[in-house]
Amino acid sequence: MDKKQDNTQNLINFAGKIGRIEKGLEDLTIHFTNHLSQHAQITLRQWIIMALQVVVILVLGIVFFK
Repeated sequence: MDKKQDNTQNLINFAGKIGRIEKGLEDLTIHFTNHLSQHAQITLRQWIIMALQVVVILVLGIVFFK
C-alpha cells in the first residue's frame, strides 16, 4: 500500500512538472510572437521613414536647384 501511495505521489509530482514546463513553453511562445510582431512594426516604420526622407530630399533638390 505504501508503494502505491509513493507511485501516486510521484505521478502527481511528475504531472505538476509537466504542467510547469507547458506553461513556460506557452509563455515563451507568446513572448516570441509579440517580439516578432514588434520587429515587423519597427521594420515597417523604418521603411516609411526612409521613403519620406527620399521624398524630402527630392523636393528640396527640385526647389533649390530649379
